[in-house]
Amino acid sequence: MSGGRGELDRIEEQILDVKHKLSSISRDRRTAALSGRADKVMEARVRLMQKTLENCGLLVEYVPEIQRAHSPGDRDQAQEAGEGVRAHQGS
Repeated sequence: MSGGRGELDRIEEQILDVKHKLSSISRDRRTAALSGRADKVMEARVRLMQKTLENCGLLVEYVPEIQRAHSPGDRDQAQEAGEGVRAHQGS
């Protein structure tokens, strides 16, 4: 996946979107906790974990791309790093 700056911009936008959603869900969780709604707290926790995993997946895409963009000689190392994270996620 070596799409250059456009690909980096796309991934960065997705990461920012997920970070905003994580903040929103975190606020929901705090509100639910303050109101004593254990069911809503648990729902928010599940959503937080889902978004956190989504963010990790985006970072797996992003790190090799940014490494390729900044150090073309290190492509093999960037690819290995991404493959190691993906292998860990699958376990």
